[in-house]
Amino acid sequence: MSPRTLCRWLLLLLSFSLFTGCEKRQPSAEGDVEKTDEKQEVEVIVEAEKEPKPKPVVRKEPELLVTMEEDKIVVNGSLKSRIQIERIEQELGEAFSGTRIENNLVRDTSRYAVGWGNRVTELFLIPFLYNVKNGSVEYKEGIVTLKGDYTNPRDLKRIQEHAVVVFSGDFTKDIDNQMNLVDMPSE
Repeated sequence: MSPRTLCRWLLLLLSFSLFTGCEKRQPSAEGDVEKTDEKQEVEVIVEAEKEPKPKPVVRKEPELLVTMEEDKIVVNGSLKSRIQIERIEQELGEAFSGTRIENNLVRDTSRYAVGWGNRVTELFLIPFLYNVKNGSVEYKEGIVTLKGDYTNPRDLKRIQEHAVVVFSGDFTKDIDNQMNLVDMPSE
């Protein structure tokens, strides 16, 4: 290396040290004299830990309970979609025009979205409530529970298979069929 190049490198190093080392540290508000870089890093980390961290959203499964009582249909539970809630109420109201619909479904954005919410009323609830006396359908924690009285033994298998198709999805785990076969009243 030539003496000229060596001189340039030394000047360059000297100028960098002047720019980085010229500023004198100001005392902090507490009156401390200089703090080391290590202490500053620790203080920055401690301050970062003090800041509230956003809580992760805990997703819950949707819940649905539809019960046919004497003169009304009661719908309870919570779904993520406002459109699905409105659709369930509207389709039940159209299918059971003389029956009062008590809609207690609430919108809860912390619930998982489910595809069956779009098809459950028309494809399952309406035929189920027409054919099963004292019918009740519940979806909770991935389990579909069917309750009510039916008179035709062939209905049991058909209804259960239909529930599997309609409620199929990522979160559905099982169908719990608690329906009862009752004798048809003689005329």
